[in-house]
Amino acid sequence: MEPVGTDGIQPDEDLPSDAFFVERHVADVMPAAHWHDHVEINYLPRGQMEYLLNGRRAALAPRRLGVFWAAVHHQAISVGEEQQLVCAYIPIVEFLRLPVAASFRATLLRGELIQTRDECSWAHHSLVPMSEKWATTNRALRQVFREELLLRLRRMALEPILADSREAAADALPGSDRANPRLVAHVETMTAYINAHISRPFRVSDVTRATGLHQTSAMAAFRKVLGLSIGQYVRRRRLSQAMYLLTNTDRAIADIAHSCGYSSLTRLYDAFHSQVGRTPRRYRQDIKKFHRSPASAE
Repeated sequence: MEPVGTDGIQPDEDLPSDAFFVERHVADVMPAAHWHDHVEINYLPRGQMEYLLNGRRAALAPRRLGVFWAAVHHQAISVGEEQQLVCAYIPIVEFLRLPVAASFRATLLRGELIQTRDECSWAHHSLVPMSEKWATTNRALRQVFREELLLRLRRMALEPILADSREAAADALPGSDRANPRLVAHVETMTAYINAHISRPFRVSDVTRATGLHQTSAMAAFRKVLGLSIGQYVRRRRLSQAMYLLTNTDRAIADIAHSCGYSSLTRLYDAFHSQVGRTPRRYRQDIKKFHRSPASAE
């Protein structure tokens, strides 16, 4: 499936949360916010665009390398005409394994857009060609690209950066610069369980039991690594899946609610009302209008 929207990814069977890929597209203003569980790298060869990240404005400057955690609700609200955008999508677990400064990791996981302070020649000479070759290259070269992207993130964490706010850095996690590998492994087990069982209701205790830890310890590990509770993650994951199905299928809304693990249609409507500000039916209608508009057809 071709990437859709501004960020190029929705959570579906072909693009799971452990997908790692690079692409380039013409960015569009999005009619609604969305999220996916990746660290997203952005590069604008020219022009400028503006996001809402959890309701806060953040401008992506041209020729800088920008990165944010796409699990926060984000929406492109201002985009230049024929604006080219290069994106790389890194699974959150792979990012958490990187030996980066705790302040950098905490800033990212708190929902900041982090950018290089100076123009990034690496992005122009390496990331742009990578986006052009990714779809047709072989597995071995993709692995080289993957390693290069992870190394660039490590380097970015050591360089002067710009963030849309400095508050998160003050709340940096103490201790080692490397996320605790044992905690990361437990969180990976829990997110894998959630993703595998998202189509039906389950309890937090079911998620934590998969780790072999005491429930309180597992919940604390989840929050320490990802910065949100298991319940918050599950609610985001269900809502994201429902958004995808409403946008890309003609399935009945009640069927979508059931397949995304909502215990009732009312629960789905409540989630959309609180997080999206409209009903699922209205969301589907707005998305279809957007894709039929002349601007999106060009």
